[in-house]
Amino acid sequence: MERQVVKIQFPAFLPKQEAVRRKILYDEKIKVAGFIGGRYSGKTWAGAHIAVEYALIYPKSLILVIAPTMQQTEVARSKIDEVLSYIQTEYFPHSKIYRSYRRVPREYHLFNGSKFVFFTGANPQHLRGFHPQMSWLDEASYLSEHTFETIYLGTVLAGGKILFTTTPRGKNHWLYRVLKENPETTYYVNVSSWENPFAPKEAVEEAEKISRATGNYIQEIEGRFTEIASTLPEFDDDNIVDINKEEVLEYEERFSNFVIGIDWGWTAPTAMLVVCKEKIKTKDGEDKERIVVLEEIYQSQMLLDEIAKWLEEKIDEYPIESIIADSSGSIYINELQYKYGIPIIASKRSEKEESLVKLRTLIGHKTLVINRSCVNLISELEGFEIDPQTSRLKDEREYHCVDALRYALQAYSAEELTLLGSSKSLRKAYSIGSYMVSLGGSSEEYARNEVEKLFEEEEE
Repeated sequence: MERQVVKIQFPAFLPKQEAVRRKILYDEKIKVAGFIGGRYSGKTWAGAHIAVEYALIYPKSLILVIAPTMQQTEVARSKIDEVLSYIQTEYFPHSKIYRSYRRVPREYHLFNGSKFVFFTGANPQHLRGFHPQMSWLDEASYLSEHTFETIYLGTVLAGGKILFTTTPRGKNHWLYRVLKENPETTYYVNVSSWENPFAPKEAVEEAEKISRATGNYIQEIEGRFTEIASTLPEFDDDNIVDINKEEVLEYEERFSNFVIGIDWGWTAPTAMLVVCKEKIKTKDGEDKERIVVLEEIYQSQMLLDEIAKWLEEKIDEYPIESIIADSSGSIYINELQYKYGIPIIASKRSEKEESLVKLRTLIGHKTLVINRSCVNLISELEGFEIDPQTSRLKDEREYHCVDALRYALQAYSAEELTLLGSSKSLRKAYSIGSYMVSLGGSSEEYARNEVEKLFEEEEE
């Protein structure tokens, strides 16, 4: 493909960002390159700038931008938009250098024939048939291996390159294996949160505090792959509370977002939990929220009539917003829906590791508490053990209440759960674009001002 000189001054890259930039733009041997970084390390900022520079240097390039969810894809698209808008304003004020097409998937068409197409990685089938010159995978470690394989076949085997930016997961993860098994054609750098001079200091300190409490410091802050911990953070009396039903029903403004999680059984027990959010005040007088497990039922050979009766009782007692059950019991789900009229939905087939990370975060930061009456769930969590090689529970047959809790937690987003125990400033910061973590270009001054305002408000 013929190269074209574009006289545009991009912001200066940090040394590690520059190394990846050169591998993607100019090293023909490297087919997959990217950033393994901590939170606020500038991964997405660098990814967007490299993707745009590639599109400008190589005319008529097709570039796919892919992230795990619609929201994350929109964040990546907004960063591409920032870079293109900056170039438009600074270098081409009187002409349009790109056009946005609000089709599905969304597309950006550049003046030189290059094109960006934005996807989520939820359905790999939608990515078949594309042969891009480059694919940028943001938060790549949260894509499935099947999705990566589909992208790899369409991109690298067709002569293109893959740029990835992500916070790492365990050494058992497919991304770690891909990078270690193909050293001749892959390249990556580890970037810690503190290596980005533009990252808001207070935000990184807050993230560091959370990650230390939950045992995710090496991944979330240092930006390095690590072994999967074999246990949860310490589960102790701080995670156990005494709450009676009358108290919950009396203080409606304090308790909200009620959900039920179900793990099916017959010879093994069926486990069902009632879970909700609770507003609390800390010792410092700050308002926070936590997840509370209010009730459990744990019973073998439980008939569908008995399950339906228990669910109907809970629907009458609490303002239940959703009931989420193990998707493997589709027959039970259908019958409860159509025979009993109970609005139950199947759980998402999320990876075990991701669900365990959620539990680690909640328990470690003391934002998950369990009513003392839920003796079976407490017993399971006290004996909780994970196989470091597979990230799975060592004996999954013994964790029925934990599975029911995992399904219930699907009613709350990962971001929502992460922020439960965070300071007011960090929670508010998410409303201005994930704390403007990708600082640079024309947005840098604005982002710094917004960050300063947040902490000034909290101090007042």
